[in-house]
Amino acid sequence: MSLSKRIVLAGILAFAATLAHAQNMAQVIAAASQGVQSGNLSVFGVGSAQRLSAQLGSPAGAQVYQNIAALGPAVNVNIFAQYPMPNGVVVQARTLHPHGYLDWTVGYSYLTQRIEFGKFNGVSNGMPIIPGRPVPPPDGDTSQGRNPKPSTPPVPKDDTEACNAYPTLCN
Repeated sequence: MSLSKRIVLAGILAFAATLAHAQNMAQVIAAASQGVQSGNLSVFGVGSAQRLSAQLGSPAGAQVYQNIAALGPAVNVNIFAQYPMPNGVVVQARTLHPHGYLDWTVGYSYLTQRIEFGKFNGVSNGMPIIPGRPVPPPDGDTSQGRNPKPSTPPVPKDDTEACNAYPTLCN
């Protein structure tokens, strides 16, 4: 096989691997949405699941849980950005639901195969998921070709920022 054919083949394989990884992360984000709706937090690491359980188990968290459950099942996941790290990846995404959406920024560990860090925000039937927070951008509907930015923190810009925010994904 000629060098040029090998280069093209390598490029195709790299693109396929990237696409497969993005699809896998979309499945992880969809599982996270389903998990917070059902209370099955198995996609989250222990510390992340404990923080989430504490938030959703509090009196204020009960309203958050009801708002999340009211979204209905995830029907689509949009991956906005990814930042690869030595032991995982940071992903910014949005899950679209029949009655709203959830924005996510998560740190996923390849070692534990779990979400070890996460922030989410969203809208259910036009109201913020988390009481007291402002409503994220109202143009969460991407059916018209719009692709608004999620309301959660962006992925890191460089390795220093990434390792400060997500230390276990660096070591």
